[in-house]
Amino acid sequence: MDKLHAFMMRYTLGFGRALSAYCKWAESQAKGQFDLLLLGLGPIFALGLLLWSLPAWIGKPIAFVLSLPALYIILLVLRAYASRGGKRG
Repeated sequence: MDKLHAFMMRYTLGFGRALSAYCKWAESQAKGQFDLLLLGLGPIFALGLLLWSLPAWIGKPIAFVLSLPALYIILLVLRAYASRGGKRG
């Protein structure tokens, strides 16, 4: 996880700290499990709507560049979701 985190900090040119801060804020604001998923995955849907509204010739390269930070957000949210839910096994 440390290697992935270090790579994301280099790849996003420091914007990864803002992504991590947003995920921590979403975790602190969520009262239930469903709230955490909505707050954490909401930016991904907003990004998808933005990319959908762009012309096709520029939307595909931007989608490719932004896919890695989006996957990183999903990883952080799911990790918080799992730690909040506890182990049930």
